[in-house]
Amino acid sequence: MFFTLIYSCLLVVLFSLAETNYASAQGTDASISGQIADENQEGLPNATVTVTNLSTGFSTGTVTNLQGNYRLQQLPVGGPYTITATFVGYADQKKTGVMLNQGDNVEVDFDLSESATELTEVVVSGSGFKSRNDRLAAATSVSAQDVKSLPANDRNFSNLAALSPLVGGGTDIAGMSSRSNSIQIDGVNAREASFGGQGDSPYVLSMEALREFEVVTNSYDVIDGRGSAGGIKAVTKSGTNEFHGSAFAYFWDARLAADQDLQGRDVLGDTKVQRGFSLGGPIIKDKLHFFVAYDGERFEQQYDLWSQTTEEGILQNNQGGRISVTDMERALQTLRTPRYGVGDGQQYGFFQRTRTLDTWFARLDWQLNPRNTLTLRLTTNNYELPDQNNSDIGRYGLFAATYDFVNRGSNALLALRSQLSPTTSNEFKVGYFHNKRGNIITTGRHPQLWILSESVLPTGDTSEYIMVPRYNRWTPEDQTNHTYNIINNTYLTRGKYNFTFGTNNLITNSRGIYTHDTQGRFDFYSLDALERGEPDRYQRKFTNPGQELIDPVSTWMVDLSLYGQVSTELVPNLQVSAGLRYDLNMFLTKADYNEVLDQELGYRNDVAPTDFNNIQPRLNMNWDLNGDGRDIINVGAGWFAGQVITRPYIYSLIDNGIRFTGVDVSRGDVDENGNEIILPTPNYEQYNQNYEEIPGDGLTQGELYPSGGSAAQVVRFLDEDFEVPMSFRANVSYHRYLNERIRVGASLYYSKTKDMYVMENANLSDEVQFTIQGEGGREVYTPLADYSLENQGNSNFRSARISDQFEDALMFTNGYETRFMALVLDLAVDLSNDGKLNLSYTRADSRGAERFRNEDDQRFTGVSYYDYDFINSAYSPNDFRHKVLLNLTTPKIGGTQLGIFLNMIQGGRFSATTRPADLNGSKVRELNGFAAYIFDPYDPQTAALQGEEFAQDLQFVFENASPEAQEYLKENVGTYAQPYGGLKPWRTDLNVRLTQDIPVHKNHNLTFNIDVFNFLNLVDPSWGGTHNIINEELYNVEGFDPATQQVQYSVRTNYGQRRYEGNGFQLMMGLKYSF
Repeated sequence: MFFTLIYSCLLVVLFSLAETNYASAQGTDASISGQIADENQEGLPNATVTVTNLSTGFSTGTVTNLQGNYRLQQLPVGGPYTITATFVGYADQKKTGVMLNQGDNVEVDFDLSESATELTEVVVSGSGFKSRNDRLAAATSVSAQDVKSLPANDRNFSNLAALSPLVGGGTDIAGMSSRSNSIQIDGVNAREASFGGQGDSPYVLSMEALREFEVVTNSYDVIDGRGSAGGIKAVTKSGTNEFHGSAFAYFWDARLAADQDLQGRDVLGDTKVQRGFSLGGPIIKDKLHFFVAYDGERFEQQYDLWSQTTEEGILQNNQGGRISVTDMERALQTLRTPRYGVGDGQQYGFFQRTRTLDTWFARLDWQLNPRNTLTLRLTTNNYELPDQNNSDIGRYGLFAATYDFVNRGSNALLALRSQLSPTTSNEFKVGYFHNKRGNIITTGRHPQLWILSESVLPTGDTSEYIMVPRYNRWTPEDQTNHTYNIINNTYLTRGKYNFTFGTNNLITNSRGIYTHDTQGRFDFYSLDALERGEPDRYQRKFTNPGQELIDPVSTWMVDLSLYGQVSTELVPNLQVSAGLRYDLNMFLTKADYNEVLDQELGYRNDVAPTDFNNIQPRLNMNWDLNGDGRDIINVGAGWFAGQVITRPYIYSLIDNGIRFTGVDVSRGDVDENGNEIILPTPNYEQYNQNYEEIPGDGLTQGELYPSGGSAAQVVRFLDEDFEVPMSFRANVSYHRYLNERIRVGASLYYSKTKDMYVMENANLSDEVQFTIQGEGGREVYTPLADYSLENQGNSNFRSARISDQFEDALMFTNGYETRFMALVLDLAVDLSNDGKLNLSYTRADSRGAERFRNEDDQRFTGVSYYDYDFINSAYSPNDFRHKVLLNLTTPKIGGTQLGIFLNMIQGGRFSATTRPADLNGSKVRELNGFAAYIFDPYDPQTAALQGEEFAQDLQFVFENASPEAQEYLKENVGTYAQPYGGLKPWRTDLNVRLTQDIPVHKNHNLTFNIDVFNFLNLVDPSWGGTHNIINEELYNVEGFDPATQQVQYSVRTNYGQRRYEGNGFQLMMGLKYSF
């Protein structure tokens, strides 16, 4: 099948080169259309229209239909363009000065005269403001002028995605994670396969190489696919007939930034330099052009560990756990002994590290003959980050837990657009995306070390905390992705109908070695136990003999698609397009068959799921209400298939239930004869010298488990019926031009996505053994006789398992749904001299409490582990309620221009959970997903069930937590707290850029810019922060009474407190020489 597809595409290339003329566009979605009419406004059929890009020599043409209408699609962005209309017996007419941006549809009409005898020329001005009427409410354009004039933190163009009124944070569109986005550069895939997103480098495409991009949310073109939330579409720069180049440097310096953050902590500050160059021009004028760019970054970056408070004598980790300085130093004194091997250097506080990033870009545009151009383009990036402190390390870790991280990637394109006839064009593209990431171990391979204890603070309060002094959970790790993208799109005009037919195909090879958890983990529940060297729990995913991972495992996946679309002016001034897209997703690589899994649980792991049913009809209507271009109504609806992430796929081949044995033993566990199992004593000095000394082999015997079962296996596998997520999206909008420069509008959006990814524990019994009394009836899958909440309830899952042959049986499958609704009001003003103003307000609502973590079972549970309605009805973690955007670029006066970007948003969600304890025997990730039951502190029954102190403390929280937390708790009284049901306060981000162009000689210029990030903090040191809601754990779990089947809780009285936090202002200074 695949060879046939590739062969067919190559035939298209050869045919195009041999028979036609070509022009490159690379997915710009830019077009020029209009009508050729006579003096009586009657359309002239078969008139000839020719467009020419004066800066490159690119030229193409078409003929008008019976109504005199014409349309040229997928034209290269830039310009200026000249459009010439000719018809026998009429004087030729030429219009010049048309500039094209991504997604533009510029209408250029001609009225030809029989009486005129000479060519007439008209200069078109101001065509850009109305050139996106058919994409209003469908996509947000970030133009080349925006890229140049607006402040972008870190000079990362994706930070400008916040200009979309439907983006909540980062590049999260419509309340969904950014992993649900499609990402394209010049029309080909640029999405990293394992996690989604653009990859792990800070940016993969320099702003010097970027021309412009779009945040696509509600485009119903069948070409747009594999983005269940939306997508990012970027277009790169190209060379012209004139040589242009630049040399630039941008500086961030700690001396040009606030010396304290918004918590009042003294900070080291960041020092960063980005420098590089660009050069473009003709190799052969009007034939062959080039453009190259380099952008390099050296960043002295600040980060912190255990420094989230300014209270004297107290340290706080990034998850809210607190410890006294006395206890921290006591722990470090023990950890620095040879038994644990932590070094003598700084372990908590503020640190600096030097991260490096280099990006390269090269592009060739070759006009093979008067109408044919071939494009070759390559981007590369190389990123190195020492002392990585993500995830558990960032939340709980000390410096000794960090590791180094590297990421390297490249993206290549070969593109061909062919004018097969005056009314038929074709685009052929081949893309290649490569990404390689690695976690580099900086110590010997040794087990993790976790301390889960409590500390008496100088205030007299007792606080629970988690500390991770040694980690190595994810090191070493190697992961590589190769994605091949083959696209062919054909555009035909037949009479008044415009057709699009095409195919877009991805072939993805993902390879990886994941050593997660294979080094083991020691847990200590007190500093006394740490000092004695007596762990309370030991876990390890032990490699079975002969199953060692030497070479990366390799997976193959194929995504195929076919689509077709027709668009026409159905009635005067009403443009309608209707299309159908079909996507096919296939896993090609099977895991080694696990017979035990099949026999014990009834699942086969040697499966290769294929998703056949991704049929996606789409409809879009653009109505120019009165035909004068003043009142525009856009309506659209359609289905969109998503795309798979491959990390769980690789896991299914690594954790196949054959390769590893799960070891999990706690102090007090006994064997079948009633003898206590002796836990190993840590010896990190020995482990660092010899990996084979890490305990595991001697603990995998059957007597470890009271059930008498064989050693428990660790297995992850794919659901045989797995499907990609499917979204339904719809919108309606009305926009009115008050005059030629001012537009106002209102838009309504709706989307719903089903079959979102989850990891589900197939080894968990769905048989309810009992329910917890006195609250909401939480289901428990562990028999009452075996149920215990000691040691966080770690033993509960053993008795809740269906099969003792498996520790976990995690299935990558489909689960919850998401839903999004929004109202957007917007104002756009076209100012003179490259100035503009955009103002918008968004009221949004996002549902679906996503907690997918690629490899772990992590979910919110209330009454039942299997209650997806509880998740579906909850808010999305990426939900935002209100958003106000102001984007102002002042007219350029004397080379001076001011860019202002104001983003005010009420977003970010918080929950109410219990402290880690396996309350139902499901063993969800980190045990932090159990929604707290919200008792009524004013109800006497609460004191009767939980005690008077509990009721008083809960009443204190109800009356003294932040207003947001109080409202959230009161709304959930008598039920399990809705996940992410708490809404955080407003936050305001105001960034400013001042640019000054200084002419040097002819077209040589010197540009100086100053960017101020968090401008409010520069105005007043107390401004520019945000009131974050911290401490989401409402209850500690104190015990369980088997007689009443009730869990005893205590209240964490610091739940839901506000903390004013954030970074202070920072200045960036830039200098650029260009010609």
